[in-house]
Amino acid sequence: MRTILIVEDQQEVQSLLGIALRHPERRLLHALSAEQGLTLARNEHPELILLDVMMPGELDGLAMLRMLRQEAGGGDCKVVVMSARTQQKDIAAAFAAGADAYLPKPFRLKDLQETITRHL
Repeated sequence: MRTILIVEDQQEVQSLLGIALRHPERRLLHALSAEQGLTLARNEHPELILLDVMMPGELDGLAMLRMLRQEAGGGDCKVVVMSARTQQKDIAAAFAAGADAYLPKPFRLKDLQETITRHL
């Protein structure tokens, strides 16, 4: 069973991603903040994280990603950053923080599925 963690603060987007990614061989975990996402990532060790950048609270998505990558075993999972920020500097910042892929929002479901397939 493949575990995917979705870290997205908008409940509607969480729900849509949950429906789109539902598969008998996948376990989906959901976090509405980077803090929750970091805790789940540490405890559940997902194979893939779908990570929004702009998040409420103390941490944004990139801060969460940097923290995760600095921890032992934090480099084992693949991270796909999803963001409405599409300037080159934003994309470069995501990769510098440790992202494996970047999906600009809004994205097509087909692009999301292809990215997940490529990284799982």
